[in-house]
Amino acid sequence: AGVLPAFAATAAGALCGTFAMCEQDPGLSRARVTGSSEVGATRWLRLTTLDYEDARGKPRKWDMAQRTTRKEGAEVDGVAILALLRRRAAPQEEVEMLLVRQFRPPMGAVT
Repeated sequence: AGVLPAFAATAAGALCGTFAMCEQDPGLSRARVTGSSEVGATRWLRLTTLDYEDARGKPRKWDMAQRTTRKEGAEVDGVAILALLRRRAAPQEEVEMLLVRQFRPPMGAVT
């Protein structure tokens, strides 16, 4: 994790910024999705709860939203949410972005 001025997402899911140090955490690769259940749906969205094991093997849950309009065979479907940080004491300074490398159950991978 770190505060980065810029980033690029590679096809492999690694996040690296100009001043970032992208470190591989071998423990993250042990995390895995173990099941899922649909909580509810509308015409446009579906809410699903995923069961997964974190890198230490502890069972956890993750709620996720999916679009119901995704075309069959489409590999990409998602929404990007970025945490942009600005200091209260210095609001005119450059905005920073916080990126966290972690297991993302909806992707079934570390990103």
